[in-house]
This record gives sequence, C-alpha cells and structure tokens, in this order.
Amino acid sequence: MQFDEMRQRLDGLVIFRELLRDDVVAAFRDMLFARCQEQENFISCCAEFEARLFQRGDNWSVYLHDAVMESENVCIRGAASGAVTPVLEKCLHQELTFLETLAQVTLEDLSEGLECDPAFLVGWRTEVSPISENHLHRMEHVGPK
Repeated sequence: MQFDEMRQRLDGLVIFRELLRDDVVAAFRDMLFARCQEQENFISCCAEFEARLFQRGDNWSVYLHDAVMESENVCIRGAASGAVTPVLEKCLHQELTFLETLAQVTLEDLSEGLECDPAFLVGWRTEVSPISENHLHRMEHVGPK
C-alpha cells in the first residue's frame, strides 16, 4: 500500500473515527502527510510522532492495538444490543485489516527513497498485532446473551 493511499485510508476511518483525535495517531497521520506532500517537514513530523509515542512506550503496534481495543465505537455498542448490520460488519472488517497494516509501518518503511533520510532518529518498534482477532473477540463478549 502506498503512503498516500495509507493516509487517505486513515483519514477515511468511519468505525474508528475517534482514533484520529488521539494525539499519537494524529502525529502518525501528520507524518504520513509530510511523507506524501511536504518532505521538507518529514523529519520534524517523525520526531513529533516519536516524542508522543515514547511517552507511552516505544512499540507502535502495541499502542495502536490498545487504542483500538479501548474504542467504544458503533460496532461495540451495536454488539451490546445485538444490532450490527452487514454494512457495519463490512466496514469494521475493512478498517481492522487496514489498522493491522498501519500497525506494522516502521520509520525505515516511511523514509525509504527519500533524500532527507532521518537515519539519526531511532525509530520505533513494531510487531505482529492481532487487532482484528482481539477486537472481534471483544465484540463477542459484549453481545447480548
């Protein structure tokens, strides 16, 4: 997935829209935008993302996973009442798949091919993160009994 498409998909979140108000996710979005549009601002945006993430840990995958799991979104509320429509389910699955991809993005991925290489920044850790599986499991446990 290209970075511009990734930024557009992040901007286009529906179920997880509130993630865009999270300061770490917002800094990640700004970094993607800088990578796509304003490369001279890219290093500053990377440093801002790292500064915000590092206040809470150094693993982007874990941070994003936890933010998704804490989300009280329309599908969680719908599962609690037994009212998740097929349209919502489709949107949910697409967004969860995208968020798993986003959770794997590294500084090396973002800086590949750039003239302004931020090699002096340490980057952040990532790992395989079962965002989809865990969120769907959470939905099963809030559903009507």
